[in-house]
Amino acid sequence: MGCSNRNDYANRVLPTCYCFVLFSIFFSAKTPDLDSSLIFQSTIIKILELLDLHKHNEIYDKQNVALDKMRMRKLATYLILGVSVAAFTLVAAVLLTVRRTPDLSAEDILGLYDKTETYKSLTIQYPFNETLFPPEIVAPTFRWEDDGSGAESWLVTITFQDDKTPFTITTKKPKWTPDPKQWETIKKQSLEKNAEVTILGVSRTLSTKICSAGYVTIRTSKDEVGAPVFYREVNLPFVDAVKDPSQIRWRFGAISSPQLPPIILQNLPVCGNCHSFSSEGNTLAMDVDYANSKGSYVITNIAEEMV
Repeated sequence: MGCSNRNDYANRVLPTCYCFVLFSIFFSAKTPDLDSSLIFQSTIIKILELLDLHKHNEIYDKQNVALDKMRMRKLATYLILGVSVAAFTLVAAVLLTVRRTPDLSAEDILGLYDKTETYKSLTIQYPFNETLFPPEIVAPTFRWEDDGSGAESWLVTITFQDDKTPFTITTKKPKWTPDPKQWETIKKQSLEKNAEVTILGVSRTLSTKICSAGYVTIRTSKDEVGAPVFYREVNLPFVDAVKDPSQIRWRFGAISSPQLPPIILQNLPVCGNCHSFSSEGNTLAMDVDYANSKGSYVITNIAEEMV
């Protein structure tokens, strides 16, 4: 029972009880022949009835409050369940829509590709155009930039002069490294002949499907390197490397190895560049520049440790 109900009870019920008590006393005084105990008894009964009614109303009000709370809990539960079901349904619908849109096959993309059409430019960073690969070289990583075209995936196609069936591969990243078997096939079919590498940016959401394109030509030489390579690894830009020559490192290894060649010379305080080995491989000669002077030259025997 709220405060207003309790105030109503105090203002209306309690004065009624007092009236009953005063009336019983007055009536018993005026009618001495009646048993005053009966009058008091009836008065008390009436008061108890009123009090019992008040108690019943209070219990009823508490039950209503409890029922209201239960209804609010149920309503909140139903609301949360409804929102959850709606969100789940929306996510499921989006996922189903995406899954229902299948990836384009290489045949589909090539069927849409038109060499005379102008597409957004895709920049192939490596290999460079007209790159000539030695026959024993390990597979390179083809890399390209395709910013702002909206491409979601790319189709790499290599077309050979003597084979009308192009080599195709799709990738989700702007780079691709052929596996050893693929690379051996590419080198064999491009031996002393140009092969055209075409990379197409593809989007399932665009009506045109093909949103970017770029191409280079590559070729494989018949002449092997035939020996390990000793080369200098320089930090770029070169102006930074000149400021601290000790960061320049020298590596030695075979180009056919998939492993990074080991470092065999580092922490050189001056700039070492032009170098050569004797025909039998026992002597190293290297130009050493100090303060941009070309007057220093090192000639030393090859050993496991050289200081």
